[in-house]
Amino acid sequence: MPKRIVYKIGYRGIALLTLGLIWMFTGFGLLLEPRPKMGVPEEHIPEDVRACVFYLLPGLVAVIGAAFKRLDPTGWGLLMLAPAARFVSFALSPVLAALGILAAYPLWWLGCLSMATAMVLIWACAGGLDRPTLRMGDI
Repeated sequence: MPKRIVYKIGYRGIALLTLGLIWMFTGFGLLLEPRPKMGVPEEHIPEDVRACVFYLLPGLVAVIGAAFKRLDPTGWGLLMLAPAARFVSFALSPVLAALGILAAYPLWWLGCLSMATAMVLIWACAGGLDRPTLRMGDI
C-alpha cells in the first residue's frame, strides 16, 4: 500500500475501505448467484433485497466513508448490519424450530459464533478497543 494512501486515510480508513469492498463483492456475488438455502429466517427476505440492503449499500457507504471522515461512523455502523442480521437469524432458528414454524438449522450455534466474531472484529476496527492513555500519576 503506498504510503500516501496510508497517510491520507490512516489504518482505520484502510480497514473500512477493505471491509467495504468485501461487503460489495459479497453483495454482487449474491446478486449473480444466490447462496443455497439453510433454513434460517433471514432467507424469507428476497435475495436481491438482502444483497442490496445488507451488503451493497453498507459496502458503498463504507468505501465512501474511508475517503470522507464525516461518513466514517456511518460506514462502520452499516457494516454491522449483515452480521447482526445473520446472528439474529441463526439464533432464532432453534426457537422457531421448537415452535414448529421452521425446520431447524443444525449448525445454528456455529453460525452465531462466527457472526459474533465478525461483529467484534468490526467493533474493534471501528475504534471500540482504543487503549486508554496512562499517565505517570494514574498508577
